[in-house]
Amino acid sequence: MTKLSFSGIGEADRNKLKSAGIKYQILDKASETIVIDDADLKQMLDAMDFDAEQSSESAKFEGIIPMKLSRRRRPHVRTRTAVSGGIQADPAERVKYISVCGKRLSKLTKEADKVADKLRKKLVKTSAGMIALWRKEAFGTEENTESERRERLLAEFESLKTAPRVQSVRIVNNTVVVKTDLVTAADERTGYAHEIGRFTILIDLDGKNGGVRWFNRDRRVDAFEKSMNAPNVFGDGTAHFNDLTQPMLELTARLELSVVVDLAIQFVENSGAGELGSYINLWPRH
Repeated sequence: MTKLSFSGIGEADRNKLKSAGIKYQILDKASETIVIDDADLKQMLDAMDFDAEQSSESAKFEGIIPMKLSRRRRPHVRTRTAVSGGIQADPAERVKYISVCGKRLSKLTKEADKVADKLRKKLVKTSAGMIALWRKEAFGTEENTESERRERLLAEFESLKTAPRVQSVRIVNNTVVVKTDLVTAADERTGYAHEIGRFTILIDLDGKNGGVRWFNRDRRVDAFEKSMNAPNVFGDGTAHFNDLTQPMLELTARLELSVVVDLAIQFVENSGAGELGSYINLWPRH
């Protein structure tokens, strides 16, 4: 489902949305920016008596389409006394206008959603190539023999077993499978801690599938997208790209797996902050 953002939505307008039963998330307090599902757009516009179009500003948040609101223009109404069928605003025309605008917005949001999905898949695919290059840089010298690389991997594996919040570690084919204890995260807006869940973290040593994936063993939540593993982890286990994405891939290439796991856990612990942090209130309080 596509997400739409609107800035400058003050408390009075937000109260109108609440009264109309429209769900929204506050994305940024300073600019009073909210996010809604595109399915709720028509109901929102009717409740606020606005029209909307896609903003010319570039999207600041991945997968969220910025929109611009404008007050509905009222046609000048002339009246004729005692004449049947006088010139009045036609409710049928208004409904037709809303329907046309709604279809246009639906088309725009679907196109933007496809572009965002293609970009995310492209980034996931390129991770394998990035890891290959970094690994060649780390182990491509004569000083690094096959036996030395094997010893390094075994040492990292033993270190993982005693890492904090790690329940178990095993290797399946070319993937390191790490199970964690309960991971919690704080909502940066309220300070309250929320139980995100216990995770199975998959580290693909070849960098496939994005390199690192997170799967929640306790719950899935319909948040920014359906069946999210965490506020910042999609249903397929891949992460919402941020500043930790590249370091984790590079560390995986260098087989510094204990650091990768520590960063992966921190990534979930920090899910109450940033672009998607407002969705953390959908997870239970700790």
